Amino acid sequence: MLRMLSLVGRTDDSLESSWRARNWATFIRVWLTASVGLMALGFVAPFVLFYFPASMWNIVAWVIGMKLLNYPISHAWDLGEPFGAMTGLFTLIFTVPAMMLKQVSGEFR
Repeated sequence: MLRMLSLVGRTDDSLESSWRARNWATFIRVWLTASVGLMALGFVAPFVLFYFPASMWNIVAWVIGMKLLNYPISHAWDLGEPFGAMTGLFTLIFTVPAMMLKQVSGEFR
């Protein structure tokens, strides 16, 4: 978990330093990599938040004889695609305007 947080900080530093230095090749590479990484993370999140807890419930319910849930994988898949696309596109679309806003506001000085 801590490595992921340090990766976010390093990615942000790479984006800002390449923007300031006008190194557009590095900026675009980091920008696209961050967008794809967040898209993958956004796709996996519904599985972690819905599928695994529902699977654990099914194991416990099966052992004690209660009603099983029969829908968790389809809902996780249905949520994973649009959520992953939304997070990836959000990063892809709003990174450049955020950098331009930082530039205009004088944060880079």
